[in-house]
Amino acid sequence: MILGYPSAASVFPGQTIRFHVSTDAPEFRIELYRQGATLERVAETDWIAGERFPRLAPYDDGARAWRGHPFQIPQSFRTGAHVAMFIEGDGHGRERACQKLDRSSADGREAKALFVVKNLTPGSSARILYKIPLFTYCAYNAEGEPRGSLYTWPGRKVTLHRPGNGTGGTPWDAFAVDVYDLASPRQVFEHWDAKFIRWLEANGYDVDYATDLDIHEDRGLLSAYRLLLSVGHDEYWSAAMREHIQAFVNRGGNVAFFSGNVCYWRVSVEDGGAAITVDKRRAPGERLPCDLWRRILPENVLTGVGYAGAGGQWNGPRPSNGGYTVRRARHWVFEGTGLDDGSVFGEREAVVGYEADGAVFTEGPAGVPMPTGEDGTPLDFDILATASVAGWEGASRGPLAAATMGLHARRGIVFSAATVDWPRVLDAGEPAVECITRNVLDRLGAASVRISGSFPTRCGRPVAIEGEAGTFYIDTSSLPPGRALTYRWSASGGETGPLDGPSLTLTMPSPRAPVTVSVLIDVEGDPAGAFGTLTVVPYTRAEVRWLEMRCEVAAIAYDGGPTEHATRCGARDPLLSASEYEPLDPTEPFFQRPSAPPEARIVRAIRDHADRLAELARQLLDELSETG
Repeated sequence: MILGYPSAASVFPGQTIRFHVSTDAPEFRIELYRQGATLERVAETDWIAGERFPRLAPYDDGARAWRGHPFQIPQSFRTGAHVAMFIEGDGHGRERACQKLDRSSADGREAKALFVVKNLTPGSSARILYKIPLFTYCAYNAEGEPRGSLYTWPGRKVTLHRPGNGTGGTPWDAFAVDVYDLASPRQVFEHWDAKFIRWLEANGYDVDYATDLDIHEDRGLLSAYRLLLSVGHDEYWSAAMREHIQAFVNRGGNVAFFSGNVCYWRVSVEDGGAAITVDKRRAPGERLPCDLWRRILPENVLTGVGYAGAGGQWNGPRPSNGGYTVRRARHWVFEGTGLDDGSVFGEREAVVGYEADGAVFTEGPAGVPMPTGEDGTPLDFDILATASVAGWEGASRGPLAAATMGLHARRGIVFSAATVDWPRVLDAGEPAVECITRNVLDRLGAASVRISGSFPTRCGRPVAIEGEAGTFYIDTSSLPPGRALTYRWSASGGETGPLDGPSLTLTMPSPRAPVTVSVLIDVEGDPAGAFGTLTVVPYTRAEVRWLEMRCEVAAIAYDGGPTEHATRCGARDPLLSASEYEPLDPTEPFFQRPSAPPEARIVRAIRDHADRLAELARQLLDELSETG
C-alpha cells in the first residue's frame, strides 16, 4: 500500500511542494497529471527510497511523522487541478506488478493526491476563477488511525495534512453508493469537479484555479476576476471565505453556483492553515447547531437559496422525478434551449440532487414563483425553475420542499443551479444543462453593469406599470473610460423600442407578468465585454394608485414630524402603517412593494377622511395666517 499527501493545497509555478509518502515498497516515484479536457501527464520524478510511517489520528498533522520529498513546480506548468500519482517500485527500477493503479482517472482510494497550481499573475489570461471545495473534501475524508471525519469521531477537527482530501483516500460515507454514478464515491474530486473541468476545457473556456484556503487567506485574490465558479458539493465555508466572496459580489463580481448544499457549515481554519474545525453542538437555548451558517447568517443571503428549503436523498434513486420544471422560459438563462414554460429538463439524468437547495416562495403574477424572503433569500431573486423534493430523506419542509434554480443581481450577479449533481449531468451531455451553463458562463464572465429603471418615477421610485412605457438605463461607470461601446438589449416580455442604444424604452405587458431586461455591451479592447440584467414585476394600475396614496400620507408624516401615523378606520381594519412600508425611505430596496390595495370600502373611508383632512388643513391655515 502507498499513501501520500501534498505539503500545500496549492502552489505557484517555481515554488517547491513536498509530497509526504508512506509505503511498504522499497522505492516509489511520482507522476504528476493535470486535469483538463483529458488527464494529461506533465512530469515525473526519479525513483525515491520508500519508507513506511505510522498513520496518525485524523486531526494530527502528518508532517510530524511522514518525510516530505521536495518537487519544484516548473515555470511551464499551467494553472489547474493536478493529481500526484505514487508509483510503487520493486527496488530495481521497475513498477510493482501487484500495484493496481488507474492512470486514466483522477480517482483512487490510495496512491494519489490532489493539489492546485495557481496563476502567478491572477486574471492575466482568464476572467473566470474555479474554486476547488477543499474544506468539504477534508470534512468528509475519513483517513487516519483510527479512521475519522467531521461526521464521525473526532467530529470537531481534521487536518489537511493527510491523504485523501479530494483523492487518494476514502470518504466516511463511501458506503452510500451513488446509483447515478458508480464509478467513484461522492465527496471526491472525480465525482463532480473533474467532470465540470473536463467540460470547461473541452469547450474552450480559459479558467484559473484556486482552493477554499486561497480565498480564505487572500482577501484580494478575487479582485482579478469577473466570475467565481463553485461546483458540485460546496458545503463547508469559513467566515473569511464568505466575507471575501460577498465583498467580491458587492464590488460587482459575479458568482455561479453550479453546486448544492452550499455554505451550510461554518469552519474555522487552525494550525497555520493546516486544519479546519467546526462546532456542531447546540448551545443552551439554541435550536440550531453553533456553526450552522443558517443560525449565524443564512446562506440564502448570498446564494439566494438554502439547503433547508429543499433537501437531500442519500440512498437509492430519488423519489421524485429529478428534473427541473421551467418557470420563466423567456429569461436569457434559457436562451437557445427550446424550452417552454412547464417544460422539464434533466429528468432522465436526475439533475436535481443528491442534495439540493431552495428558496421559500409563493405563486406571484402570471403564476410565476416569487420568494417570500422569510428564509433570507433576497426579494429580487428570480426563480427560473423548480423541482419538488417532497418525500426525500432530507426534505425538512415536507410537501413544500423544492429546489429552486435562479439568480439575483445587485452590484454583481449571483446564479444558483441549486443542485449538487449539475456537473454530472453536464458531463453526460444533457442539451438543456449544457446550454444553460454556456449562457451563464458567457454572460457572467463579462464585466457586470447595473441596469436601473423603469423611469419616470412614481414617488421618487422607479416603477414599472402594466401597459405603460418606461425607460431603462445602464450605469457604465464601472467600465474603462474612453472606450467605444456597442449595446444589445433584450427583454423577456412587453414591446421594446430600439435595442442598440444606451437606454431601452419598453412598454410593459398587460396583463402583467415579470419582465427581465438584459444588455450585452461590446467594449472596445475587451473580448468579454459587459453584461447587466434586471427583472421587474410591473405594478397593476390599482397598485400604483395605492402606492401614490401611501406616498401622500407618508409625505404628511415626514413633513409633520411624527412617523406613528397608523390610522385606522372601521372595525380594526389597518389603513396605513409606516412600520410596514415607507415609500419615501431611500433605504427601501426598489423591489420592496407595499401591501395589496385594500377593499373598496376602505378606499372610500380614506377619501372621506381625506376630505375632512383637507377642510381641517384649510381652517388651520386660516388660523395660522391670522396669528402671523
